[in-house]
Formats: sequence, C-alpha cells, structure tokens
Amino acid sequence: MALKFSKYSIIIIYLCLIFGCRQHMDSFVLDGKIDNFDNQRLYISYEGILALVKDGKFRFNGSVKNPASIIFTTSNPSGSNRNFYIENNLLNVNLLLKKRKINDSLTIDWIEIKKTSGSTTDSIFTEFEKFKSQHENNSDWKNQLYPRLNEIFNKYPSNILSGDLLYDVSLDSVLTRDQLKNLYSIIDWKKQDLMRKNKIRFNIFQEENIDVGNSIKDFTLFNDENVEISSAQFRGNLLLIDFWASWCLPCREEFPELDRIYKQYKSTGFNILGVSIDDSHRKWLNAIEKDQITWDNVISPGGFKSQIAVDFQIFAIPSNYLLNKEGVVIAKDINTQELESVLKKYIDD
Repeated sequence: MALKFSKYSIIIIYLCLIFGCRQHMDSFVLDGKIDNFDNQRLYISYEGILALVKDGKFRFNGSVKNPASIIFTTSNPSGSNRNFYIENNLLNVNLLLKKRKINDSLTIDWIEIKKTSGSTTDSIFTEFEKFKSQHENNSDWKNQLYPRLNEIFNKYPSNILSGDLLYDVSLDSVLTRDQLKNLYSIIDWKKQDLMRKNKIRFNIFQEENIDVGNSIKDFTLFNDENVEISSAQFRGNLLLIDFWASWCLPCREEFPELDRIYKQYKSTGFNILGVSIDDSHRKWLNAIEKDQITWDNVISPGGFKSQIAVDFQIFAIPSNYLLNKEGVVIAKDINTQELESVLKKYIDD
C-alpha cells in the first residue's frame, strides 16, 4: 500500500531534514554577524571558545548542560553592554563593535548586542530588561518588581537567569529582606552555580555571615604531613586563619612579611593556620616548600566551592580571619601592617 503525503507533510519533512525536529538539542550552533569588526578572532567566555570572523560573520559550536551566561571578547581589552544567554539550540546574534576610550592610555573594544534569537533564556532576560527600563523610575517600582520576579522564578526555577536576577536585586535595597528570602526559596539551587548561590546567601541571609564579634564554626583538615589539624586546638592563643592558594600571587607575596610577624610574635601566643583551597595537592605542597612556610597549613580541595570556603564566605583570596583566645573574630581581611598593629595592642593589654 502506497503512503500518501499532503503538500504540508512534505514541507514539514523537508524542514526536519534541514534543521532537525528534535524537541531538545544536545548542542548549540551560534551564528552571528558583527559590524565594524577588523579583527579576525572573536571569543565567547564559555570555555574560551574561539571563532574566526570572515566578512563580518562567525559561527560558534558547543554544548551546555544548562543555559549559560556568556560574553563576547576580542584579542584586545574588551567590554560589552550585556551578557548573552546561550542554550542548546540554533542561535543567532547581531553585534556591533565600537572603540571606547577608557582613559588616555586605554581604549577597548566595546561589543554591543543588538539582536538575538533562538534562546528562550535570553528572550526572558531582554523582556525583563525592557520591563525594568519602563518602570524602575516609577514610585511603585518595588510593588511592580517583586511580582514580576516571583512570576519568572516560579516559571523557571532551574534556569540560571533566576539566580542571576536574584543576585542583582540582592545588591540593592529595593526589596525587603523577607521578599528576597521568599524569592530565594523558589529557586532550584541544584541547577545553579554554587559560587553564585553562596554570594546570594551572603547578601540576603546576613544573620549567617561571620562578622567581627562572631564565633567561627570549627573545622578539621589534613596538613602537609597528612595529619589532622583542628581549628579548635588553637584555643587560648590568637589565631590568624589565612585562606590562600598556590596560584594566588598576592597571597604568596605576603608570606615573607607574614613569616617575620609569625616568628616575632609566636612566643607571645600567636599562631597562623593556612587554609589552601587548591585543587592540586601537588601544587599546594610545592608552594609550601618553595615559600618555606613554617606555620601550620591544611588544604580544603575544591577551590571556592569547597565546604570551608562556603562556610567562611570566601569569594576571593587572599582572605583571613583573626580570632581571639576564645575563637571569636576580632578582625577580617587585614593586611600585615594591620595585623601587627592588632597584635601589639593585645600584647600590651
């Protein structure tokens, strides 16, 4: 029996052959056009993907597990008017490159995103930005913002955009703390970036933050000789908990001066506990040996996503906490000059 197709069925089959009729793609193809571009190389920040531009046109190929926020850059210092949200689909973007003078010695490539298509996440973002530009100067902006975000979050709780929007609004004072906490509870945090989640919690749940006057949550980690070291064992002494990593040059540049202070004041009851957030155990050990670190050192693998970094709200390094003899924070993120000044005060007292 011969199969019969209507002309509409033939058209659908033809389109499927060309574009694919899958409901879900496992990769993305991003075709783009960029005006005023005289450089042959264009990058997107996601995994450093590079495309060559020919006659103002380019193509990126890749795959993302979830929608991802990216920026376009050139081989020169670059900036952009906004991020672009990619997802596994057929995507299209139109860009415009301008030269922007920052100061007398620096001019950057400024990339403006003019038009996009194919990304549901980016469409939601641009619609929200349009809504924001139309209403944020109104007297009832607060009453308009919360319902709009609540609507987006409930519809897209797993989307990275929900986390990004909450992070942005957590930086200002438009919404109340209770409203921010309610919005936080809607999001599916298993699909969000852990660093972004931690920064949002730091902004919203301020009662959880470790500030001067708070006691720390004690921890136990292994040192460079594979011996367990606990922060609690330093009670009765002043303790500087110093967060660092082998790749952090500013951290390691402080070590010679920190070593001088440690040797001068350790007999008075001052200790240092270095906490590395290195992913590489070998690089951590090499740094200890090369820098000749003499104070106790432990490692919490996992970078800024390690549990210790999360507990102590470490978003950048170098970072430190100075504790008194009872384990209460008396200073945060102090440099070596400030540290020595505090130590002198406590010794005199």
